[in-house]
Amino acid sequence: MTVLTPAPRTRTAAHPRTAPADLPAPRDLRRFEELLATLPLAPTVLVDLPGRRLVVDGRAVDLTRQEFDLVAYLARSAGRVVGRDELYAAAWRSQDLAEGTRTVDVHVRRVRAKSGVDGLITTVRGVGYRLNAVDGLRVQP
Repeated sequence: MTVLTPAPRTRTAAHPRTAPADLPAPRDLRRFEELLATLPLAPTVLVDLPGRRLVVDGRAVDLTRQEFDLVAYLARSAGRVVGRDELYAAAWRSQDLAEGTRTVDVHVRRVRAKSGVDGLITTVRGVGYRLNAVDGLRVQP
């Protein structure tokens, strides 16, 4: 009696940035390029500190003084998590953040909504906020 088994699958070595050799090539390159063109590009974000502007994809975002001060302080903090008390002191120039006050949270929410950039400011639960280095983020000192 003869038993037939499939040959073992092997992968050929390829450059680490290319698809595996056993992955089928796309059959319709034109369709692939059309689909690729519909993907959203990462927004360009500029925090212009001297000009006190937040610019997203070439469009200036209208921020209040406190909103911009929050963004500017987060931008100067270079990816570090900043506590609510510290942000309040920076934007309102006061050390007295009353217990239970949601002022910082509300202003961060407004900046997120106005900028329209997902993931620009991240909440670190129980700690504070961080300005993320999303693709295309530049801080002009």
